[in-house]
Amino acid sequence: MEQRQMGSQRIARQAFMSAWKVACTCTDPSTVVVSGGTYVVGPVQFQGPCRAPMGFRVQGTLKAPTDLNRFELQDGWVIFQDIDSLIISGGGTFDGQGHTAWGQNNCARTGTCNLLLVNLCFTKVTNSIIQHNFPEQQAVSHGHFELLEHDSSVCHHQCNRG
Repeated sequence: MEQRQMGSQRIARQAFMSAWKVACTCTDPSTVVVSGGTYVVGPVQFQGPCRAPMGFRVQGTLKAPTDLNRFELQDGWVIFQDIDSLIISGGGTFDGQGHTAWGQNNCARTGTCNLLLVNLCFTKVTNSIIQHNFPEQQAVSHGHFELLEHDSSVCHHQCNRG
């Protein structure tokens, strides 16, 4: 995957989407691997349907951008949609940088509350397994799941996707 350096962090949105697109068109089961390191990525949507079962293994750290304006048309940071047979694994970190996002919300001061993003949004994801440990405070949306198993604690938040 091609990455662009920005300080000590790599900007990798397009590289992840390109890797997903290639893997999704394979007729054999494929896995996109996020190797060790820190990558600023998002918003990103991993779209199916795919031709064979898919894996997404995170061994490094994915960080959300801190500029909420980049999410103008998105309600999630990392979105998986229309995928049958997805396995998410790896033990890496999805860092939505919630401390920064909440700091940009004027809810307590002005009463105007901006809708904050869901870290991971799963829509129309079927026959899938999450083998990833999500910290209790991470926002994970389980929208439109069928036969989904997860072996970790997750928070349920609404994802506004059909």
